[in-house]
Amino acid sequence: MRATVEALAAGGGVVDRVAVRGSSPVPRYEPAPEREDPHPASPAGRRELASGSGAVYVWEDLRPGASADGPAVLESATNSCLVPAGWSVRIDGFGNALLQRSGRE
Repeated sequence: MRATVEALAAGGGVVDRVAVRGSSPVPRYEPAPEREDPHPASPAGRRELASGSGAVYVWEDLRPGASADGPAVLESATNSCLVPAGWSVRIDGFGNALLQRSGRE
């Protein structure tokens, strides 16, 4: 293989090697305030799921502190989240869905 590389490079040429290092501040994202009293989310509809009928929620409509019990589906334009039966979901200050087995703290 080396002979092949040497043969290809026999014509010569300029090889540049560039290394760059830089730094920038890491942006800090502050969570939206969560309500003191968790509140149940309002479903946008219902759908048949593999485990039976479940509520459908529009993810963008769920505010921090919103919660729902499974079975349910959270939908958005870019992703979805299945909340199985026996589980619950709560939306945190960043809009993440935090799933937890029902009855556990």
